[in-house]
Amino acid sequence: MRLEFRLSLKDYQEAYIANYKSQRTSYFFLWGLSIIAIGLGLLYLFSPTLSSLLMRIVGLLFILLGIGLIPTLYYRLFMLKAWRDNPNLREPIAIEITDEGIIYIAESIQANIKWPVCSHFIETPNLFLIYPFQQLYGVLPKRTFYTSEQAIEFRRLLQQKIGNQKQFPS
Repeated sequence: MRLEFRLSLKDYQEAYIANYKSQRTSYFFLWGLSIIAIGLGLLYLFSPTLSSLLMRIVGLLFILLGIGLIPTLYYRLFMLKAWRDNPNLREPIAIEITDEGIIYIAESIQANIKWPVCSHFIETPNLFLIYPFQQLYGVLPKRTFYTSEQAIEFRRLLQQKIGNQKQFPS
């Protein structure tokens, strides 16, 4: 099966979020930092003993930092910057799906990934993320398939060839 597509900013953001949700330690670490920063900000902002203007400004800065560290927002902003800075992310992509693996072709990269090297895959509502290595993944949007039956057939192929599936809501 041969498919052609371009990934959108929304695709990259959804993939990035699903990837980090799958790495629970990083995901919960960001949530923890966010909560601590917001808590400190509220402490500085509303503490009767720290009522100077400077402490209120510090409190607001901690709250803004905490909001910026909320994982979903952080990942969306991170990918927005990457999207703007890297035109290669907007290249057309062609993939060939075979019984041996996936052949990935874009203007800036070509890869032939054999099924046995894939560690797992993640399915989100709109994407398949295929991991040839633990921290490296390829993204395939479900909209690329011409029919829903093709997407179901591809999911079955992934389950057969890789088997290690994780599912995440968007």
